[in-house]
Amino acid sequence: MSPHSNSCYTCRKRKKKCITRLAPDLAFLPCERCARLDIQCVYDQKTQEDLRLFGPKANQSEIHFQMSLDQNQEQDQEKVLSGTTWPQYPVSQVPALVSQTLSSAPIARTLEQYIQVIEAPLVNYDTDAMEMEDPDLMATLDDFQIVAKETIKHPCVLSYDADKLLNKFFSLPAVLRLTLCVVSFYMSGLKDISVSYYLRARKALIRAAESEQGPTFELVQSYYFLSLFSNMKGQPVISRQFLTGCLDLIVTLRLDIDPDDSPWLHHLNLTAREKEERRRLFWANYWSLVRAQACSPDPITIELSCYRMKGPTMIYDPHAIFAPALVRHWDCRVYALIGQIKRHYATPPAITEELLTSKSISTLQNALFHLRSCIPDEHFLASQFPMHLTREEEDRFLAQTFTAQESLFVSTMGFYSAVSILHRPILFLTCLTSCRPQYISSANQSIIVNSVVQCIEAAHRITSVGFFLASIEETTNNGKWDPRIPQQFYRICSHQEFFSIFEAAVVYWFVICRMQPVWYSFFEIDAAILLERVQKIKTTLRLVADYGVTSLEPLAVCVEAMVKEIEDIIDGRGLVTTFEQLELGLEVKPIGDTTDMAASAPVQDLWGFMGLLGMQVGRGVSWKGRSEESWRLFWKLSN
Repeated sequence: MSPHSNSCYTCRKRKKKCITRLAPDLAFLPCERCARLDIQCVYDQKTQEDLRLFGPKANQSEIHFQMSLDQNQEQDQEKVLSGTTWPQYPVSQVPALVSQTLSSAPIARTLEQYIQVIEAPLVNYDTDAMEMEDPDLMATLDDFQIVAKETIKHPCVLSYDADKLLNKFFSLPAVLRLTLCVVSFYMSGLKDISVSYYLRARKALIRAAESEQGPTFELVQSYYFLSLFSNMKGQPVISRQFLTGCLDLIVTLRLDIDPDDSPWLHHLNLTAREKEERRRLFWANYWSLVRAQACSPDPITIELSCYRMKGPTMIYDPHAIFAPALVRHWDCRVYALIGQIKRHYATPPAITEELLTSKSISTLQNALFHLRSCIPDEHFLASQFPMHLTREEEDRFLAQTFTAQESLFVSTMGFYSAVSILHRPILFLTCLTSCRPQYISSANQSIIVNSVVQCIEAAHRITSVGFFLASIEETTNNGKWDPRIPQQFYRICSHQEFFSIFEAAVVYWFVICRMQPVWYSFFEIDAAILLERVQKIKTTLRLVADYGVTSLEPLAVCVEAMVKEIEDIIDGRGLVTTFEQLELGLEVKPIGDTTDMAASAPVQDLWGFMGLLGMQVGRGVSWKGRSEESWRLFWKLSN
């Protein structure tokens, strides 16, 4: 009889060992390999008859191989315990057996890994016989140790099952294993090493995309990790490319439909933990999508809805597997609304009157009111005074964050950013001579005054929360944490929203440097206080840009120019600081490329909520964006 007579069609075609599984009623279940790869498992009629009559058969050579493997294991373990040389095995055969309770001693971890090296059968690895594995794709113990270090430090994360990935590390597909190393090395501060692993992971990704296996859940995870890493490196354009590939796979695999409502997954017999892992991966990528729609110059053209997916929940097995994510839903809704506002203002109106009477703006404003009414008070950081937080409010913010066990700063600062960008085009009308109070109706005058108040108050609330976060970061940089913050909450208390604080800086700069003085009689403006707040924003953006987030460098340069212009205006000198003509854009440099081509990287449109809407800082610094020129022409014609 052929050695593959009991194999399914897929395993027989690819010459893989097929471990057949029969239900008690002799119904065929997917073999172990097909179930692991989440692919269709089909048996021909003759194989089904043989299996029902005689049961699953094992090849005799495989039995002898396993017996010799067991004998070698006993001999090698004796060598290890007696202090002789370590057993030498190909790293591609290291098994996925890593205990959750790893010893804190690195030597003990290494011993455990080597002792268990030969326990996993070779058929668990998706490599063809006699195929030489690429050294760049091989797993090493160093890889495992850095991932284990990060996993032990942060055992529960929002978007993936860290415990599962650690325990199955050596049997993971090469692309997923390497992308996990990329993020782990970067989070550990080993940025140069993370870049070298990124190049290896990209190589594995190309090979995985070209394989006959097709799209898999693990491939989606790999795209997500690469998108996350590119964003942390300050390359949102590259991150967007990986995100687009990830979203395409989500649609192809129908991962946007909840596992409980996916009958095509029933044969996998997913546990509650595995179902939640799929939900978490979807919500992580949906959050990346709505954030990209709110910040990128071009919307991603993909239809992806969150309404067919249940919200994240907590899973215990027996300890918590994932970090809490109840607030993620509100983060997504806030940034989705920012994206709608951004698209509405992508093209300027024909006349200024449309800004004051637009029904679309009224609809968006009602959507903002409705969204705020839906967000639970315990998940929103509201203060009594816009310009500052009291000590009691700071304590309450921290208490709310500790109770939710996740960051509340993202949705709060994002909501006030939505308020600001909705009203900012109307605020900008105050720079026009044609829109001075004496030239417009009292109704339009009230609309403009309300928009100015909304923008300034939103900027105050954004910076109040942002400066509170910055004070925590300053304490951290000095080697000490605020004693009010327990160690397990350090990470969620450092989510600064840089596009939000830049939005606040634009409002402050415009009010001081561009608003017609006749409007100052309607408001109480202290230019010195506004300058101080813009200077703090400049310090924050410059610090992060110098740290390596290159996408924030243009924003830091822009705010530095704002500070100089505000200082000139306050000193009564007018605009005396000269600025060279500078169009701020985003340089797209390939990660890890140090060639001359990288030095002459193309400059693309900046990422941000809404740019400068055609305005120039210091009459020389402008924002690179496809709608900037049309808005600049609109202000010129309206004046």
